[in-house]
Amino acid sequence: MKLVIIGYIITRTLMPIIVFMFLKCFYDDSIQITGKKIWIYLLPEVLAGTLIELSVFTDMIPFQPVLENLAELFYLIVPVVIFCDRKRRIRYYIKNLILTAILSIFFWMTVTAFAIANCMILVRTEVITFDNYDIFCYFLTLFSMVFIILWLYVAFIRKQLTILMRRRDTFLFSIYFIFVTLIFLANAYNREYGWDQSWIIFVSVKLLMLLLMLLMPVIIIKSRQSTYYNELSIRNEKFLEVELTASKAYRQSQEDTRAFRHDMNNNLLMISAMMQKNQYQEAEAYINSISEMLSSFSPKIVTGDSMLDSLFASKLPIMEEKSIKFNISGVIDSNLNWKPIDICAVFANLIDNAIEACDKVTDQNRYIKVKIKKTKFQYIITFCNSVAQLVDCSQFNENSHYSSKPDKSCHGFGMKNIRNTLAKYGAVMQVSCTNQEFTTQMIIMK
Repeated sequence: MKLVIIGYIITRTLMPIIVFMFLKCFYDDSIQITGKKIWIYLLPEVLAGTLIELSVFTDMIPFQPVLENLAELFYLIVPVVIFCDRKRRIRYYIKNLILTAILSIFFWMTVTAFAIANCMILVRTEVITFDNYDIFCYFLTLFSMVFIILWLYVAFIRKQLTILMRRRDTFLFSIYFIFVTLIFLANAYNREYGWDQSWIIFVSVKLLMLLLMLLMPVIIIKSRQSTYYNELSIRNEKFLEVELTASKAYRQSQEDTRAFRHDMNNNLLMISAMMQKNQYQEAEAYINSISEMLSSFSPKIVTGDSMLDSLFASKLPIMEEKSIKFNISGVIDSNLNWKPIDICAVFANLIDNAIEACDKVTDQNRYIKVKIKKTKFQYIITFCNSVAQLVDCSQFNENSHYSSKPDKSCHGFGMKNIRNTLAKYGAVMQVSCTNQEFTTQMIIMK
């Protein structure tokens, strides 16, 4: 009995870790799973699990129903408090509390159904007997839970990889959990009544169940990974496009500078000759033409960050083609000190969104304005662009998946990617909209 209680306490303690690792990897990247947090989580969770299991296996505890309910509530609250972001509204914690309860039941049923199905096959093939059935079942349950934890850690958390599921993927997982529930009920029925079935039929059905249990989540996750890496590939293409534009602009400026230096001596001799002949007006006109040539060598966009300059410069031809007026004011004291790909993730998405919004404006009032203000400790960067209609900004400010495109399952991750990238550098973003203008304001720490 003691061994059984200890086994249940261990599996009960591990289950919320699986739940929050699953949420971290596929639904909410603000959840933080670290070794330190897991150690903090273990002590109260083991105590709560012990109280729950003791109340299940014995009726000698005073106030048993009340104590068991309090322990269950405490058991669910502990991981939410430890693993979730602490700067959210109360409904965020309530939602995760409910998710913890539901997913704990579903995952427990999944690993238990897997263990029971395996043990039934082993019993029918006479590898094990009913005497050690429970021990093997517990061992397989624990093994499955440890395998899931290690897989999520190695494949996602250690790589700091979060592949957010779409609604379609969530629906498929819901179907999967319903399927597992049916398997669990069928296993319970077979264990109680179904032992008189044909040996071949019984084992074949169980093997098919196990195969489906293993393949369905793999297929769902692999499908989402494929889409995720396609999105990442597009993002990297944008980054490479900006790098290529910057490289071409640099080479062109170097060639123009060398050509100008080569002609500079001749230009000075020409001006000197004009001055000696008292041709002052001709000399002044010649100097003005040289000044215009020099100004053409100056970069069209200067923000203070070379990567940002290249990014905006690469978008100028598109804006000119679509008759979008572009204006930028203010500069950064020095580079943002961000990774180039992160600069591209934030500002390329913002400028692309602005161009797309301007393209829907039917009149000629198409514009994009970028304003850079600086204080002692931060930069305030504001994007303003014309829009065709009012946009519901609450969807963006709540960090939810929102898109104005018809195929919402494949779009709407741009603003979320921007917000997630900004969070890496301690920056924040707020959006607002009027009938004519959409505004994105970012506060970035120096």
